[in-house]
Amino acid sequence: MTDAPLAPDEFISRLRAQGGRYHNLHPFHRRMDAGELDRDELQRWVTNRFYYQKCIPLKDAAIMASTTVLVTVLIVPWISGVRS
Repeated sequence: MTDAPLAPDEFISRLRAQGGRYHNLHPFHRRMDAGELDRDELQRWVTNRFYYQKCIPLKDAAIMASTTVLVTVLIVPWISGVRS
């Protein structure tokens, strides 16, 4: 990464700007929080949420596995070559 670190005020400003992107501000979530979803909409949300939560550890495991391979196959030999 070639970007210089942001000044503290700029960093805080950019971080706060992300607040408008939170899922709880989405119209669907506002309807859910207000109790305005019908049974079918809520069941679909629960199904989707369960699937999402179930897949997070699988995704993380896949990343860790591929990272280990990447480090072992590419980075370690490269570091060894640099040290020689």
